[in-house]
Amino acid sequence: MSFYKAPFWRRFEIMGDWSEAAVIAHCKNSEYKYAPFGFNRPDISMRKLPLLLRHTPDFIVEGFIKETQVFVEAKGVGRDNLIKIKQEDLEVLTDWDKILPIYFSLYHSTKQKISFGISLKQMESICGISPSDLFPDNKKLYYKVSVKNFQWEPIIITLDKEPNDGE
Repeated sequence: MSFYKAPFWRRFEIMGDWSEAAVIAHCKNSEYKYAPFGFNRPDISMRKLPLLLRHTPDFIVEGFIKETQVFVEAKGVGRDNLIKIKQEDLEVLTDWDKILPIYFSLYHSTKQKISFGISLKQMESICGISPSDLFPDNKKLYYKVSVKNFQWEPIIITLDKEPNDGE
């Protein structure tokens, strides 16, 4: 079963682990400084939080653009070669982009490749020309963004778990 078709509780168990590990590996390889920023499966009800807090970027990275600090949002892609970008994420990340620039890091687990440094504006443009759909469980709009829209480079990461079909 594809990762995005799995029940939310199953996705929640492993959500983001591989793509966030790829950001850390890329930052170390590139000698960027980084700090985790977003929530990582907290033991609280996320639905009760305001949207802005539910959609915090995953990292603050320094050194990617000179000495400027930026937010980095990590996303994964699996065997279907699509990155699923929720419209709600784009809307909320626009607010975060007013604080620090937002960049995306994409990790392709089946190919062990990363595409790092896609700006929010670039991602919005790519989403604007990509097909869209609704997630079956929550009916939220998302864009089916093809991996062909990005440049990829190899990266090696390790975790205690096996990669899954969506991260």
